[in-house]
Order: sequence, then C-alpha cells, then structure tokens
Amino acid sequence: MKTRKKPKHKKLPDLHILNDLLDYDPITGLLTYQDSGEKEAGYLDDRGYRCIRINKQVYKVHRICFYIHHRRDPGKLVIDHINGVKDDNTIFNLRAVKNKDNCLNTSARRAKGIIPKLEPGVHRLFAKPVLL
Repeated sequence: MKTRKKPKHKKLPDLHILNDLLDYDPITGLLTYQDSGEKEAGYLDDRGYRCIRINKQVYKVHRICFYIHHRRDPGKLVIDHINGVKDDNTIFNLRAVKNKDNCLNTSARRAKGIIPKLEPGVHRLFAKPVLL
C-alpha cells in the first residue's frame, strides 16, 4: 500500500502581489481576477478544492483567501472548511488549525452536532428563532 507524502507548506506570494492581481469578497467567498470583473479565479481540482496558478505555481484558493483577509500567511497550519464544503471560501467558514484539529472536523462529527472550535479571539453568533 502506498503512503501519501505529506505536502510541505508552500510559501504564498507576497500580499501586495495578490492584492494587485485578485479581489476577495469575504461574505460570498469569491476570489476574482481584478481585470476580468466577476470571473471566478481558478479551477476545481480532482478533490473538490478550488486552485489557482500564480507565477507557474499552484495554490489552494482557501489559503489565499485566508491570507488576503487576515493579512498573515497560515504557514504550517491547515486551513479548515468548518462546514465541510470544500469550495465554500467565505471567511466565516475558514479557520487556521493544526492538522490534528482539522482531522476532528469530519462529516460524522458534524452530523452528531459537534461544532468545531474557532480560532482564539473569534466568536460565533447564534440567533434564537422568534415566533411572531
């Protein structure tokens, strides 16, 4: 049985290069090219993640979205999609965690109602339904 090599963390391009090339809407999660208007940047890979090619290097869009919004490279941390939807790159759905914490956020655990912890300093708001 072949074992999959753990990919080394790839340094993201400088933030000013990304800001000159791309626009990120944290509410919709769309990453678009500045010169093309509304055309979504990148393509879906065979695992369902959106990827983008910059200077002949391929990067995961969710890592770039996190970097543009928080202005810090996630480095060795994994960017977790909290709701499990791989192409939902809204900023409220992304968190930087260690790999072990990412492994705890599975569809089976979410189905049981186990809600993943957010990053330190980030809070989740819950609204109670109101009967009229």
